[in-house]
Amino acid sequence: MRRLLRKLVRLLRKNKLFRKTQYSHFVFGLGNPGEEYEDTLHNAGFHVLDAIAEREGVFFKRIKGNALTADFAMGEKRILLAKPLTYMNASGHAVDHYRRKMGLTEENFIVVYDDMDIEPGRIKIKKGGGHGGHRGLMSVILETGMRDFVRVRVGIGKPPRGVTATDYVLSPPPPEISEKIKRGIFHAADAIMMLLADGLEKTMSYYNSSLPYEAE
Repeated sequence: MRRLLRKLVRLLRKNKLFRKTQYSHFVFGLGNPGEEYEDTLHNAGFHVLDAIAEREGVFFKRIKGNALTADFAMGEKRILLAKPLTYMNASGHAVDHYRRKMGLTEENFIVVYDDMDIEPGRIKIKKGGGHGGHRGLMSVILETGMRDFVRVRVGIGKPPRGVTATDYVLSPPPPEISEKIKRGIFHAADAIMMLLADGLEKTMSYYNSSLPYEAE
């Protein structure tokens, strides 16, 4: 009898931990954990989530499903921010946990990451498509089997001549573009909040135009 009760308690605890509940949206920022990667261009996704968390007065302090998480309320919505701890090229393992256990779908999932094809300081928003050679996004698509989710791409620009793409993204921003990178991070944070409040079409129309950047 006691063994049966203990088993029941374990099942209830597990159900409480992984229930498909409260989160109306999941926002994943892609990057690499660890101090050696903290300030690198490849961690733009992490930096965007840090900016949102700071604005909302929340902290990344809980680890769920191989991701460092924080959450906040937005009206009746509950938003989960998640930074995978699986390293960039295996980001999909963390995302897939939330798909399997916590109700993440293509319709309630936003991913934010760095993009060398966009100039520093600018962002682009799209829904669906391929991975464009980005290993983190490739992992998300392969592990989850999903493609039709919203992507917020943070421009970091091309590497200088003689610098490999790998060395570039795993380094801090060069001084000449560091301020532009910071502006891009804040634009992306603003865009995600607008996505959550006003939806995809309005946000794409604004941030995929020149309007946010005219005064810069």
